[in-house]
Amino acid sequence: MTESALVAAIRKRFGALPGVRIFRMQSGVYMSPDGARHVRVGVPGMPDLLALVGARYLWIECKSSRGRTRTEQENFAAMVIGLGGAHAFCRSIEDAAGAIDGARRLAVDST
Repeated sequence: MTESALVAAIRKRFGALPGVRIFRMQSGVYMSPDGARHVRVGVPGMPDLLALVGARYLWIECKSSRGRTRTEQENFAAMVIGLGGAHAFCRSIEDAAGAIDGARRLAVDST
């Protein structure tokens, strides 16, 4: 499965679950609508998805079976985890299910 297909599948499968909302995050450099300038959005390494699981935030970086993580992505993950947050590199729907279940348990444990 391609990364873009995995992003779409995760959003479709888990985005409407009770207590879960998933947002597509965009990062990179884009041309402005008038074509006059480049616009940077997001920060380097920012994951593909941000899931709200109860009161817990879960960042999800989607990778194909052969996709490699970039240093910026690993640094972003380390920052999130260092701040007590949740982050997952997911290569499948099953990986995402495990990450969401884990975030759900952490959200319940912290209440």
